Amino acid sequence: MIDASHDGFDGAAAIFAEHAKTLRGYIRYQIVRRNLEPFLTGKKLSILDIGGGSGIDAAWLASQGHTVLLIEPSSEQFTYAERRFNFFLTTDQRQRITLKQISLEEIPARQQFDVVLLHGVAMFQPEPTKFITSAFRFVKPGGLFSLVEKGYYGAEARAIREHRLKQVANLHASQRVINTLKLSTYAFKPEEIEALLLKHNFKIIQWTGVRVIAHDMNLLVEDVDKDELETILETEFVQGADPGIRTQGQLLHFISRKPKA
Repeated sequence: MIDASHDGFDGAAAIFAEHAKTLRGYIRYQIVRRNLEPFLTGKKLSILDIGGGSGIDAAWLASQGHTVLLIEPSSEQFTYAERRFNFFLTTDQRQRITLKQISLEEIPARQQFDVVLLHGVAMFQPEPTKFITSAFRFVKPGGLFSLVEKGYYGAEARAIREHRLKQVANLHASQRVINTLKLSTYAFKPEEIEALLLKHNFKIIQWTGVRVIAHDMNLLVEDVDKDELETILETEFVQGADPGIRTQGQLLHFISRKPKA
């Protein structure tokens, strides 16, 4: 999503947009927001959204009063984001977002932000760990780093459950699976992310599993009763935070803080 040479994302923007209408996509965004909300109160923050795609996170953050720089080299994703901002946001909210069709390497090296989001991006990179490390420099001292990526143990359990033995073999050999867009996707073990953050002196504030129980619910949000939807979200939130269950999330959400000095 952020590697401009990754042509696989052009032509996929509509699929990503439709995914947000599914129960799985809805849960992903709602749980990540709920995880982040306690850390985004008290003042208006500068936020970098790396590979922000069609702008769902950026639109939410701008509506909360924060300023956002969204970078997205995929031309189709960029266009979807522009449409979202123009259609759903007020003029004041729209002015809080700067949208640039650039790669991570094109951001001025000295530019830093209160919060950096890397949500579902590193897992598509040829060198995912190196890509995460390259994003650390954009976090201000004392700032937050929010990372959402594919979880290894959840992907493994799903492949076994669906009898996709080739996927299991690929995971064991390279930690990679082929996703529904036919893209090679790296699956992170939580201990791998923990070690990377600690190596670079980031303090892990919390981490949770996302889509621990609802990944197999193949439904659209509009087809789910409102009360049932709230029950699903609450159960996902509680189960995703449970240390004994969170490793089974299809996604892992880590929130960490950069040292002040």
